Amino acid sequence: MVSKTYEWWTSLRQLGDNMQNYLTTMEASQKLGVNPRTVQQWCKIQKIPGVVKMGRIYLINENELFKWMKEQEQRPNKIWLTPKYQKV
Repeated sequence: MVSKTYEWWTSLRQLGDNMQNYLTTMEASQKLGVNPRTVQQWCKIQKIPGVVKMGRIYLINENELFKWMKEQEQRPNKIWLTPKYQKV
């Protein structure tokens, strides 16, 4: 059985120097205009691409997030761009 510490360090090594390209759920939620808990749930069900889980923390690849956001903007049923979440 692989320990969680080993999995965490393996994930960290895979990210390497690209750590600055990853956002926390809090940072991603601010860019999306939704609650951080919503972003956590989306990460858990793998709705957002480019997510790496390190322990209890989700890190989201910024480029993948923006690509996903553009795809969502083009869909007729926008997941997160409802009037409640739109910024003025």
